[in-house]
Amino acid sequence: MDNFEITPGDYIFELTEKTWIGFLVSYYAPFTGRAECIVPAGFRFSIRKSMRDDAFYIEPFESEKSKESVLFANADMEAELKYPQLYDKIQGFAFYITEQQLKNENVHFVKGDKEQLLRTLLSM
Repeated sequence: MDNFEITPGDYIFELTEKTWIGFLVSYYAPFTGRAECIVPAGFRFSIRKSMRDDAFYIEPFESEKSKESVLFANADMEAELKYPQLYDKIQGFAFYITEQQLKNENVHFVKGDKEQLLRTLLSM
């Protein structure tokens, strides 16, 4: 599948209730893990690009910079619980949201058309 390129800021959504969001955790060791962390209601994300057939990479929207530390602290804690032997080798996180999560009522788009995004995802 070709990555569907999106200009950052084209699609911005807000979580209307606390939600589990998936993330990839990269390590300096040759390993990438996957986990989920809880994200508080009201947090906004911008969709960055397609990840796979049923998901998009996301990043905290610009206005969330002051709350970003909570997001990364939650991800850090979950990564430590899931992969304790690699904890001291964490390089970074890449957050994502699935098609199923985008369809949920607790994902409210403040910019961009959710239905158009889902149609684009399904046509890939």
